[in-house]
Amino acid sequence: MVYNSSCMGMTTHDLQDSTSPQVTLFKDPVYEDFGFSVSDGLYERGVYINRIRKGGPADLSTVLQPYDRILQVCVSF
Repeated sequence: MVYNSSCMGMTTHDLQDSTSPQVTLFKDPVYEDFGFSVSDGLYERGVYINRIRKGGPADLSTVLQPYDRILQVCVSF
């Protein structure tokens, strides 16, 4: 999972004004996932991190936490 300025209409200027962290995750080759699950917002619209698998890519990044809102996702091959 790659968060960057070229995705979904965001510009570099938008990201410079943002205090949201940017994270790059690589798929776990054993579990074939990024080590977290998502859910929709109950009281606010959006997609949120529900759980983080211990030892998975999201956990090892030390940036993502449960209840973080996902603002943008870009896929890179």
